[in-house]
Parts: sequence; structure tokens; C-alpha cells
Amino acid sequence: MAWQAEHPQDSFPVFIVSAEGGGSRAAYWTAINHAHLQKENRNYYHNHLFALTGASGGTTGNSTFFSLKEGNLEGADILDMADDIFRQNYLSSSLVMLMGFDLWKDIFGLNIGNDRAKELEREWTEEMDRLSGKKVTGFKQPFLSFWYESESTRIKNDRKPLLFINATQVQTGGHAVVSPVKLNPRVYQGFDLLETMYEVNQDVTIPLSTANLLNASFPYINPAGNIGQIGSFVDAGYYDNYGARTGRGIIQQLKNLRADADSLNKPIYKKIKFVSVLIRNGTADEIMEEAVEPQKMDLLRHEGRKKSSLQSHQLHAPLNTIGNIRSAVNADNRKELIETADGFYEIQLHRTSFIPKNGNKEVNPIIPLARFLSDLALEAMDEALVSERNKKTLESILQEMK
Repeated sequence: MAWQAEHPQDSFPVFIVSAEGGGSRAAYWTAINHAHLQKENRNYYHNHLFALTGASGGTTGNSTFFSLKEGNLEGADILDMADDIFRQNYLSSSLVMLMGFDLWKDIFGLNIGNDRAKELEREWTEEMDRLSGKKVTGFKQPFLSFWYESESTRIKNDRKPLLFINATQVQTGGHAVVSPVKLNPRVYQGFDLLETMYEVNQDVTIPLSTANLLNASFPYINPAGNIGQIGSFVDAGYYDNYGARTGRGIIQQLKNLRADADSLNKPIYKKIKFVSVLIRNGTADEIMEEAVEPQKMDLLRHEGRKKSSLQSHQLHAPLNTIGNIRSAVNADNRKELIETADGFYEIQLHRTSFIPKNGNKEVNPIIPLARFLSDLALEAMDEALVSERNKKTLESILQEMK
């Protein structure tokens, strides 16, 4: 109410952030964008950031930022910590186990020891412990403990954003969501994984690290995550590489609540502006959807179809179809985000020319989609964060919060 009195003509921005998948590249890029916004405006996390959703590496970036903030780190410290976390090699152990212990376990049907997915989960939590001096324990905490009192449905008093973790169910190809709130499946077009687990066994829960792993398990590098009597789950990017369907559902539910402002006797709800932010990490020189309004996007697609050949090589057709369907689904999900939200910003990872700290010649590197990032790749993303093209978007988002 105090804010409303001081800003009678202003709207209050509430951000719903979706983060594109893409390995450690996506994770680091997502984490440093959040950290930059937090560094420039200390109210970002607690007052303006309502929800985080994403896929694969994008969700890992969301989860990392969330955990570091819950460990009481601020923007500048999170930037430094993210650099240390993603400088580690999270690929070698998975590859070694794939060609070694895990291979023999599968051949002989042995159920002993950790699989390579659990090994990756262990590496995440131990690195966080080591780098923070055991001050940041978020990845080990039961997922719901961030929002609810222990063994209770009573909500904690401290304000924090909602973290939604998406996954794809192997058995159905459907969309599953690890959510801190109960979901309406008609809105979210998926099923509530924690609610389903509770129905099977009320004593079973999962930590944040396991929820994040379900979202980022990309066979064959990591096996599908199995939850007994419910199913197996793999990378969210199979279904929606932006987490945009969940983001759109959140915005729609919030807009429904705002529409009931008078009946709820909450006139301040009418002041809220629901802003969608999509963090993307593709490094192509040109991305067709970039900064394109939905109507123009439809036109570009139509022109592209007219120009493309109707002939397709028999060997290429199956793979081309799968790839094009995935691209079309993501484009449609992006379009729905734009159309549902009151405002929309897209943060894109552009290739950026710069002189490395340990070099004397300008470079313009391609940043690989991988679980292991070189020092040069990290530095390239740091430079992209403060480049003029990205800076304009971040400044516009910060301007919304003033």
C-alpha cells in the first residue's frame, strides 16, 4: 500500500523468467544474467522476480542462482561464484562411467553403486559446498523446504520466487513439473510430479539437486531418472526447450487473479504488470525469431516455406522432420509467451569480439554446447553480458523496476 501511495500512476513489474536449455553454456549464461540484475537492483530477487522456469541447462542456471541467493549471496558475489562453479568439468565422469562401470551394470543387470546421473548430482552438491565453504546448501535441501515450514503446509514468511523445474516423461512423452505450488493441469498441460509422488508415498520427497537432474538428464550422457511406480524422466528440452509452457500458464493464472481484483478487494492487483523474460543462449549470428513480433514471425515462416525446396533427401528427411518440429514447437511456445504477458524481453547470447585477458589479439569464439566450459568460453559470455546489444535489454528490464 505504501508503494501505491508513492507511485499512483505507475505499474509494478512482476517478472516470470524462462531460460532456454543448452548445457553448461545455458546454465552459466542464465546465472550471470540473474546475478547482473540482482547486482544492479537489490530488490530484483525478493520484490520483482515471481517465478523461474526453464529447461535443461537453463534450469540449472536458475537453480544455481536460486541456491546462491538462498545462501545470502548478493549479485557481485554470485557472479564470482558462478564463474567458479561452471569452470569445473562436469562431463568427464559421465563419459568414463558410460564406457565403464555403468556399461557393465547394464549388460549384467546389476543394481549396485551410483549411476552416472547420481555421480553428477554428487559433483554439483560437493562443488557448491567446497566453493562456498559449506555456506550454500540449497542443492541438498528438500525441494519444498524453501517455501514451507518443516513437515507442514504452513508457508514461510520470507519472500522468494517460485522455482518450477520441468522434465519429460519417457513413458508418455508428456510434460512433468516439479512445482512448489499445486498446479491446474488444464492450464499447465502437464502433471504435478510432487503431487503424484505424494499420492504414491507420502513419506518420499526429493532434494533440489535431484529435481534439477531430472530436468537435465540427456541420454546417453546421463541415464533417465527413475522414480518408482511413476516413471522415468529425461531432459525437459525434449518437450519444451524454453520452459515457456509453464511460464505461460503462470502468467495466465496471475492474470485471472488480477481480473478478480475487485471481488477480492485488492485494487492494488490492477497495478501489477506481468513481464515475461526469455533468456536464450544460441550463439548463431542470426536467429530468425530474435526480436520479432508474432505477426512478423508468421510472415517469415510463410516466406521461408515458399523459398525452401519441396524435395528432401530420403536419408535426411526423418532427422530434418524431428529437428524442424522441435524448432516449430519452441517458436510457438515463444509466441504464446509474448501474447500472454503484459510485457516481453528477450536476452540473447550474441557472439562478441573481444581481447582475452591472457591474449593480445581480438577473438570472436563460438561457445560450445557442452558440460565443460573453457576459460575462453566463460570470458566470452562475460563480455557478451556487458556488450551493447545485451546491455540495452538489461537496462530496459532494470528501468521497469525503478
